[in-house]
Amino acid sequence: MTVSDKKSTRKLLKMGLENLGDKEVYKKSASITKALIAHEIFQAAKSIMLYMSKPKEVDTAMLMLAAFEAGKTVTVPKCNWASRTMVPVVIETVNCEVSHGDFGLAEVVSDQVIGIGEIDLLIVPGLGFDKKGQRIGRGAGFYDRFMAEKSFCATKCAVCFALQVIEDVPVNDHDMTLDMLVTEADLYRF
Repeated sequence: MTVSDKKSTRKLLKMGLENLGDKEVYKKSASITKALIAHEIFQAAKSIMLYMSKPKEVDTAMLMLAAFEAGKTVTVPKCNWASRTMVPVVIETVNCEVSHGDFGLAEVVSDQVIGIGEIDLLIVPGLGFDKKGQRIGRGAGFYDRFMAEKSFCATKCAVCFALQVIEDVPVNDHDMTLDMLVTEADLYRF
């Protein structure tokens, strides 16, 4: 696998996402949320870590609300761009205070860190996924490093639109495999 394979795959996937309208993103996100919160993995999780969604991604605010309503501890990543690492920080509301850090990404203004081993369910973002549990992210490697931590023991679940599921994701040795994937059309277990 070459770097250009990942680069060209990312480019194609981004182009596909650009064609999604806001109403379509909302409708598909609601369907994905409904499927995931009905699943026993979500119901059993006491703590959940989600990413803060950007436009053209599955809207995670609905998942956050469902987790709050179910009494779960909800965390989001706080990134350290110098070390390319992240830690889970607790949030109390969907409308938590955010700042725009490196690369314009929204980050929660919170210092209430919990241990990686305390997370039961990790919701993983990505650009593309395959039916073997492989994912291609945006290229910074934060999630692969996080999931490779020795104390990490959570279920690794991605949420994405069906158009993001491709035949084969180009992978490297350090890329982590998912446990499950939820789209508006299907739920896969690996």
